[in-house]
Amino acid sequence: MRINISSLLFNLANFVFAILCIGVFALPTYANEVNTDIAAGESKENDKLAWPTLKLENNTTKTSTKILNINQPDKRSGLYQLGLGLEVPMIGVITDVSAGRINFGYTIGGALSWELSPNVLIRAYGANERAFGVKSKIKYQQVNTNAADATVKRLQDANWFGAEIGFGVAYLWREVFLNLSPYIGADGGAVFSGYEYIFSSTDPLIQQDILSNTTDKKQDIHEALTWNWLATVRGGVRMSMLKWLSTQADVSVSYVPASLQLVTNTYTALGVRSLGESVIFIRMTFSVRLGL
Repeated sequence: MRINISSLLFNLANFVFAILCIGVFALPTYANEVNTDIAAGESKENDKLAWPTLKLENNTTKTSTKILNINQPDKRSGLYQLGLGLEVPMIGVITDVSAGRINFGYTIGGALSWELSPNVLIRAYGANERAFGVKSKIKYQQVNTNAADATVKRLQDANWFGAEIGFGVAYLWREVFLNLSPYIGADGGAVFSGYEYIFSSTDPLIQQDILSNTTDKKQDIHEALTWNWLATVRGGVRMSMLKWLSTQADVSVSYVPASLQLVTNTYTALGVRSLGESVIFIRMTFSVRLGL
C-alpha cells in the first residue's frame, strides 16, 4: 500500500511539472505573438498582459524598442520590494546516479527566502524525496555448518528515502532579458535518509538468511535510515510574472556521504547492514514564488 501511495504522488508530481512547464514557456510565447501584432499596429492587447512585453513605437523617422520590466532590477523584488519570498510548492523529479544506477522518483518541498540585496538571496528550506527501483549493496554474515562464517555481499532491490532541512545562498542576475533572472546557489543541511529494502519472500536464500520469522506486518519493513549531512549546488532561472508572483525552474546536484547502517527487522546474529555508499542525486524542480 505504501508503494501505491508513493506512485500516486510521483504521478501527481509529473502532472504539476507539466502544467508549470506550460505556464513558464507557452504563455511568454503567446505574449511574443501579441507583440508582433503590436508592431503591425494592433496595440490594444498590450495593457492587458501581465507577462513581459516588447512595445514598438513607430514614427516617420525611426523605430524605437522599449522593454517593459515588471520589477526594478536595482531594487529587491516583491509587492512592497522587501525581498521576502515564499517558494511553494517546490515540486519535481529526482534521479539517483550513484554508481551509475539510474532510477527516478519525486521531490516536494518549500522554502522561505529573503533578498539581502537585489542580487544576493538567502533561504531556509525543507524537502522530501523518494526514488524507486534503486539497487543498494548489503552485507551479512552467513553461518555455515561445515565452514567458517563467511561475509556475503549483494545488490538488493530498494527505494531511496530522504527528508532534509537546510539553508542556502544564491546570486541572481536580475532580469537580464524579458524579466528572466538566472541564478546559481549552494545549500547545506541535515538529511534523514537511507534505503527501504525490498526482500522477496519467495527467494529461499533471502528467507533463510535474512527475513525475520514474524507475522507482524510492521516487522516486514526493512530499513536502513540515519541522519547525515548533505551539500547541494544548484542553478536555474526565475521569471517575474507580476510584482508579487514569479516562477522558478531549478536543477541541483546533491551529495550525501556514505553511512553503514543495520537493516531493521533482520536476524541480529547475521548483522545485516547496508554497505556504506555515497549518494549523488539530481533534482529538477519548479516552484512558484510569492513575494512581498
